Amino acid sequence: MLRLLREVPTPASAHPTVIGIDDFAFRRGHTYGTIIVDMSTHRPIDVLSDRTSETLSAWLMQHPQVTVICRDRAGAYADAVTTALPDATQVADRWHLYRNLVQAVERIVIRYRASLAEPEPEPASHRQAELQSDPAHGPAPSTAGRLETRQREHHRVIQDLVQKGWTISAISRELGLDRRTVRRFARNDIENLIGYRSERRSILDDFKPYLNKRWNDGARTASVLHQEIAAQGYRGSVKTTRRYLQDARLTAQTLPDKPRPASPRQVTSWITSKPENLKQAEKDYLQGIYERSPELDSTGEFVRRFAVMLVHRRGEHLTGWLHDVEQDAAPELRSFANGLRRDLAAVTAGLSLSYSSGAVEGNINRVKMIKRQMYGRASFELLRRRILLRN
Repeated sequence: MLRLLREVPTPASAHPTVIGIDDFAFRRGHTYGTIIVDMSTHRPIDVLSDRTSETLSAWLMQHPQVTVICRDRAGAYADAVTTALPDATQVADRWHLYRNLVQAVERIVIRYRASLAEPEPEPASHRQAELQSDPAHGPAPSTAGRLETRQREHHRVIQDLVQKGWTISAISRELGLDRRTVRRFARNDIENLIGYRSERRSILDDFKPYLNKRWNDGARTASVLHQEIAAQGYRGSVKTTRRYLQDARLTAQTLPDKPRPASPRQVTSWITSKPENLKQAEKDYLQGIYERSPELDSTGEFVRRFAVMLVHRRGEHLTGWLHDVEQDAAPELRSFANGLRRDLAAVTAGLSLSYSSGAVEGNINRVKMIKRQMYGRASFELLRRRILLRN
């Protein structure tokens, strides 16, 4: 069967004028290839064995008729196009642009996460303070579990080794940790790492106010409380409910009646979404955050202006937006703007022209399906042939 498949002729080489290029993984994290798609037919026209600038540049030199190239913001592809076809128009994909903006906004929100919680209407009562400080009731529950304790220790050790001049690879070998983990701990403050993790949402979050109220009213049986929230739509296990109530049971603490603050990821989603897609409660919560944090209010305004450029194809306004960001925005947003300036022509084209890399992403999804069908055992030539011979 494989021999017969290899004998089937591949389609004749096409001569498109508008193409899309992107990489895909043969083996994720190790080896990658490049797919080239005809944007007029949305069909793949070639597959390259790697994603280097030299390989793509050689292919482009054999197709001088190409005038428009849709791509992400990978530097190797930009260099290849500039070398082989300097007069071609490069179009940065809008989805990748907005994704990079969302990532920058999320970092800003994490830095100002103290503004996400609504202020307390009044201080805790004297009796509550008494209970919290009374040794008979045990210590207040610690938010630092075993995982957090281990992370803090790793962060301290990694920071010490970095100060001594150790490389990321050497620290990774010494501690037996993944290089990406070591790099993350070397480049970030521990409070950002721990705080972000502690603010992630769980399936139980929407039901915690009810559980807290029932606990404070004296209902202390986890299985009974689980049945009550299950009747309200909770789909998690009783083990999750019991684990949440365990610290309160051990320390006899009073649980807060009000819901936990929105997580940085939630707030980032609100800031980067269309206002008309938000519920009124989300709009009110976001407005409260803006009132408490002028920095996040300014970030939201810059995001809205960028979204207008992206949706309405107003790339001519990009230069003014970049100037304003460099003058008044948070460092994370300025870093995003610096990245846009390095690829200014392609970004401006992406915000002005109708071309998009959506067809390329669809073909990459199809490549992943073909790879799964062959359990990753196909050679490059067989995989390439299957991609090009698809119906």
